[in-house]
Amino acid sequence: MVFTQHLLLGLIAEDRAPGGFLGSGISIDAAREAVQSLWQEDNQNDGNGESLQQSETSATDVPFSTSTKRVFEAAVEYSRTMGTMGYNFIAPEHIAIGLFTVDDGSANRVLKR
Repeated sequence: MVFTQHLLLGLIAEDRAPGGFLGSGISIDAAREAVQSLWQEDNQNDGNGESLQQSETSATDVPFSTSTKRVFEAAVEYSRTMGTMGYNFIAPEHIAIGLFTVDDGSANRVLKR
């Protein structure tokens, strides 16, 4: 499943600025480590002992979490409001705005970590 943390990782990987993600100093490697660490903590806190396992699916078979869908909906809406400026597509900045406005807190936890 594609979670909001995956969207954040994609945005961080896309931002190739020397100062890290949005000049914050956050690298893709540090962000990946934070996501993995948080997932491990969450799995331990849930008490189920299960880890995220990879299954054999194609890229088109991977579902989006509810939070991820809300982020994309917000990105589409923001892109539409920018329509007077010639935007008829969703750019990384639209996803970032959606992520930081409607995320369930997961992206914030990763950035804090």
